Amino acid sequence: MKLVLLLVSARGAHGLAGWQRVSGPGGRGRSPERGGHGSGRGEWRDNFAGTRVFVENLSYDTDWAGLKDHFLSSGFPVVYTSVSQTQDGASKGCGIVQFESSAAAEDAIREMTGSELDGRSLNVRKDAQ
Repeated sequence: MKLVLLLVSARGAHGLAGWQRVSGPGGRGRSPERGGHGSGRGEWRDNFAGTRVFVENLSYDTDWAGLKDHFLSSGFPVVYTSVSQTQDGASKGCGIVQFESSAAAEDAIREMTGSELDGRSLNVRKDAQ
């Protein structure tokens, strides 16, 4: 079951088109090695900045759903995804992925940097904002 809930509809200071809460296949019971929370509250609620990564070198055709699916298909517990857009709605080629735990975010930096999505090699780093 997939759940998509738009949490913010207005663009933020950096042109983010909004955050989407996502739940991948299997719902809440995700792998503990990736920071799955089972029935817990979720670390991302208390450690917001530590559970986010910034993804660079996205194809201008990649949307938030494609970005989410790329990380989910590798087993990461994704909470939110967003692709930055200009005021006219064009992609800026970068985005944010939020995970359920800081351990999952750190693993994603190590394992997903260099992965290919829509013909582009991604750079994944800690989100500085």
